Amino acid sequence: MQANRLPLEGIRVADFTWFGAGPIYTESLANHGAQVIRVESQAHIDGLRVAHPMPEGKYT
Repeated sequence: MQANRLPLEGIRVADFTWFGAGPIYTESLANHGAQVIRVESQAHIDGLRVAHPMPEGKYT
């Protein structure tokens, strides 16, 4: 393995999750080099997509 490669490069992941931990896990996979293909439902919009951002430094 080359030094500059990420551990999951070359892996494809189909993401059918729509809320909570699922999108967070697939984001982590993408951060490690996986190609994530997001499949979204028109009936169940990802709640994080429409959520308001948290003020900086405020996590509840």
